[in-house]
Amino acid sequence: MRLTHGVVDGDGRPLVGAGSAVTPRVARLLRGAGVETIEVDGDVHDWELARTPREAVAALERRLAREALAPPLAAVRRALRAHLLAADGAP
Repeated sequence: MRLTHGVVDGDGRPLVGAGSAVTPRVARLLRGAGVETIEVDGDVHDWELARTPREAVAALERRLAREALAPPLAAVRRALRAHLLAADGAP
């Protein structure tokens, strides 16, 4: 997996160039600089994608559609849904 774009710090100084491999060292550097998301080329696992709260709710609904919702799981679903939608500012 490689960076699609270069990453700069708050003062515009380059941290990592476009095309750089995202290694554990690069990931630590970016985390230490406060970088939360990056755009990459290459194989990315589903759990590595940044989703909007509404996209996360849709993924939750797809996942739980395959499950029998016993009362405890239904309560977890409601709590996760409410938490995600609150992050989106939705009622």
